[in-house]
Amino acid sequence: MTASSTGSMNDSLVLSISLLAISISVYTLIRSHQERTLEKGISQPNDLKPDLPSPPSPPFPISQSSIRSRESFCTGNRGSGISGISETSTHRFNSAMRDSSFRNSSKGNNVDHHFGYDAAGNLVEEKEGSQTRRSRIPSSEFGLTDSLRRSSSADTLHSRHNAEIMPRTVTLIRHGESEGNVDPDLFQTKPDNAMRLTELGWIQARLAGTALRDQITNSAGETSIHFIVSPYVRTMETFHGIASAWCDPEQTFSHIKDRDERLAIWYDRLAEMGLTWHEDPRIREQDFGNYQDAEQIRKAKSERWEFGTFYYRFMNGESASDVFDRVSTFLDSLWRGFYHPHRSQNYVLVTHGISIRVLLSRYFRYTVDQFNMMKNPKNCEMIVLGHDGLGKLELDGRYTLEPGEEKDVTGCTQKLLRYKFYKTLDVGPKKHFKKRLIRMAFNESGQTHED
Repeated sequence: MTASSTGSMNDSLVLSISLLAISISVYTLIRSHQERTLEKGISQPNDLKPDLPSPPSPPFPISQSSIRSRESFCTGNRGSGISGISETSTHRFNSAMRDSSFRNSSKGNNVDHHFGYDAAGNLVEEKEGSQTRRSRIPSSEFGLTDSLRRSSSADTLHSRHNAEIMPRTVTLIRHGESEGNVDPDLFQTKPDNAMRLTELGWIQARLAGTALRDQITNSAGETSIHFIVSPYVRTMETFHGIASAWCDPEQTFSHIKDRDERLAIWYDRLAEMGLTWHEDPRIREQDFGNYQDAEQIRKAKSERWEFGTFYYRFMNGESASDVFDRVSTFLDSLWRGFYHPHRSQNYVLVTHGISIRVLLSRYFRYTVDQFNMMKNPKNCEMIVLGHDGLGKLELDGRYTLEPGEEKDVTGCTQKLLRYKFYKTLDVGPKKHFKKRLIRMAFNESGQTHED
């Protein structure tokens, strides 16, 4: 063996040992980083998909008495509106919904109670006065329970960190009544994104604002609130109607003639009061195409039922599954926003019916059949998710504006709108949606019997 070959072998050996040492060092650094990350309980955006919540209860820590608006709004032949939250709730669900094919019973992911089922899969009728209030944990305590403070396990550290960043409430509100809700033919000549609120829609938005403000200001803890708004005109106007409950621009800034200046000063005043906002196009309405032919849209919606509501894509538009994809990225961004040291304690998303259904499905991991079960929320319906104190959001319930009558001090009957509370989501009759037939084996026929 020559000297040159011996030197080459020694060089190779030294190189191999050096590479091995570098690999060991890199591995050690990675393991050390993972351990530090676990100790800090830092979660990734995909952690937005938590284990499912415990049974729901009404969202806001309010008194049992109805909450009334401080003012009535004239609505012509529609009567006047009065804000309030009534504890009256009714059985909203068809008994045919007991069909187990519409229930998700996988371990740790049972959300039957969201749709009116108990843990055993039985349909439960809501009874008046049966709702129990949850005691919200003050923001100064970060929502931490004693068991979380005492424990130091990895899972608990993870939950503790999430509990520290989680806001008290996240409320989903559908926009008020719009021009397109009243006259669908308008979509033929007016863009969907330009549809404005009707007079009733403005009333609904102001009622929602009054109820929302009263619940937040009357509850324990910090009252800061941040709105995330779809950029469509009807959702922006709904946000303005809601925000007027904190500061009414017509009453406070009517002396300022320049509209842009008045708007900027109003936003500044709202921020001083702890109300901030931004818009996000990812929670916009499902796209049904550009200018929409009314007859073609009616035909497409009928065809959608046969094809599959979640997957049907409108011509030049979107399917619900497309909305699901963009809403998923929005939820990741929302979660990262919770890390901001000055983030608000209450979040409100002013959006659209389909977006609310998809948001709930994405967060709680509903099945496609469960998505199809849900009705679109009504105009200015509020669905509230509350922090459970363990770093997760759970379904607290929904508030729906419903018409009613009441006699005033003169004995005259007055028409009004009042919020009613329901513990579960609103679902439609079984005939209104089509369930999937998924066989358990090749030889199974795939047929099902109707109850």
